[in-house]
Amino acid sequence: MGWVGGFDWDKLLESKRIIIVAEAGTGKTFECRTRQEGMWDKGEPAFYLDLAELAVSSLRELLPAKAKARFDAWRLAQSDIATFFLDSIEEFKLTLGSFEAALRRMSKAVAGQLSRVRILITTRPITYDYQLVETHLEAPKSVNPGSNGLTFADIATGRSKRESIREKGDDAPAWRNVALMPLSDLQIREIALTQGIEDVDALMADIHRRVRTHREQTRVRRVSG
Repeated sequence: MGWVGGFDWDKLLESKRIIIVAEAGTGKTFECRTRQEGMWDKGEPAFYLDLAELAVSSLRELLPAKAKARFDAWRLAQSDIATFFLDSIEEFKLTLGSFEAALRRMSKAVAGQLSRVRILITTRPITYDYQLVETHLEAPKSVNPGSNGLTFADIATGRSKRESIREKGDDAPAWRNVALMPLSDLQIREIALTQGIEDVDALMADIHRRVRTHREQTRVRRVSG
């Protein structure tokens, strides 16, 4: 696809606005939850939210008690950077209107604090406009990711190979638009072998079966919706 290469979470989170494009089943929810939990355990203000739920409920309503307390403490601190993982868990529930509604609720929750906010949004390769994110969650010193008319699908199809992977010295770009690629069968086999799994063929067959089932269920939901 012509991608410019990969980097780890530490490098990714140097930016203030991050968009991860990934197909269903590539592990974006697992990655985001795991990273958020790791940051939380270190005492950092890091929060995980479902975009579809944020579209109909306020941010504070969605946070459990401990997270709500840490969120309030962060707002009062006026110093720390808070990280919000906005995940499109069930993409079929997310329309253009609900996507924008979620961004508006997010913007309202952090009003006056956008310079102290790191926001990571996951999505499938669909045509939500970057301009919506820029409009509601503008990043400090950001390069407008919608200035050349790109959409999320452009990232997925490789039409913006170097759009946001621009670095000057050690300065990270305010925006990063990246793709999360699924593991290949060969990579899965290698991991399975290192974990001592004896029947790797059975594992691969089960993975492929689950992927097919997930795709069929998603297709049915979209048709019925």
